[in-house]
Amino acid sequence: IIISFISLSIKGQGFHDRHPELSKFAKNIDSQLGSYKSVKLENEEFLENMTDGGGILKGYFSGDKIVKIELRTGVSNGKYEFDYYFKESELYYIVESFKRYSYDVDSDSWDYSQLEQAFHGDYLMLPAFDYETLGHTRFENDEINPEDVLTLEVEEYIKLLNKKRNER
Repeated sequence: IIISFISLSIKGQGFHDRHPELSKFAKNIDSQLGSYKSVKLENEEFLENMTDGGGILKGYFSGDKIVKIELRTGVSNGKYEFDYYFKESELYYIVESFKRYSYDVDSDSWDYSQLEQAFHGDYLMLPAFDYETLGHTRFENDEINPEDVLTLEVEEYIKLLNKKRNER
C-alpha cells in the first residue's frame, strides 16, 4: 500500500514540483542579464521565413560561455517566446510560450490589444530530459522527439550568435 501511494504521489507532481530549483536558477540568470555581453540578431539574420511581427534572437554571454538565449517572434495571431538557459554552456532549461491575440467574433478580427496564454512548455534538458506542456504544441505528434528538435534548434542559434559575435 505504501509503494502504491508513493508512486501515485510522484506521478501527481507537476513539473515545478519535480524540479523546484529551476525557477530560482532562471530568476538568478535573468537578474544578471545587464552584466552579460549580449549579441542580437533581427529578422532576416536568423529567420528563414519572415513572420508578420518580425523576430529577435538575443544571446547573453559570460566571457566565452553562453548563459541564455531569448527568441521572440511575432505572427499574425500572436507571439512566441522562448527562453533557453545554460549551465556551464550546456543547454539546461527551456521555457516556451505562445500568447495568442484575442479574437473578436463580432468584428471578425483579432484584438491586438489583448494577449491570452495559448501554450506554455517547460523542458529540462539535463541531467535527464523531462518536460510538461499546457495547450497545443508542436510536439503532439509522438513521432517528433522534443529533446532532439530543441537541441538542434539551439545549436543553430548558438552558431548564428557566435558568428555575429565574432564579426565585432
